[in-house]
Amino acid sequence: MPLRLSRMRLQKGATKGGAFFIFQNRAYHLSIWDRDSNNFENVKIEQNLSVSSNSHLAWSPDGTSLFFSVRDPDWQKKS
Repeated sequence: MPLRLSRMRLQKGATKGGAFFIFQNRAYHLSIWDRDSNNFENVKIEQNLSVSSNSHLAWSPDGTSLFFSVRDPDWQKKS
């Protein structure tokens, strides 16, 4: 099954190439692409939070942080 990528954001003038969400196993996951090594790194999000399906993705102005939305682990039970 092909992977679905979304919200690709390139990092300006820094070591990383970009960040994007991958839809896999019925959930969105954050991944970082390193332009120098051409490797991808899946980011573990603390405390079992899930990436929101409609989340925006943005780098901080200095390129050291990413901003995106997460959901409570029990969000499906509450909706």
